[in-house]
Amino acid sequence: MAATPKKPFAGLLIVDGKTVESSVLNSLSPESIETVEVMKGEAAKSLYGDAGVNGVIKVTTKKK
Repeated sequence: MAATPKKPFAGLLIVDGKTVESSVLNSLSPESIETVEVMKGEAAKSLYGDAGVNGVIKVTTKKK
């Protein structure tokens, strides 16, 4: 069976409180990540409005 190509994430990506492009998320080292929060549905929409309608991935990095 052939692998299904992955679709790019169409939701909102937030790193340390700032909206970012997926390239920023891809460039983070796993060791620098403190927490990852995934929101979807009404929870994401209620917090982020129309920008969160496709879900939100919120990353907090470790502080130096």
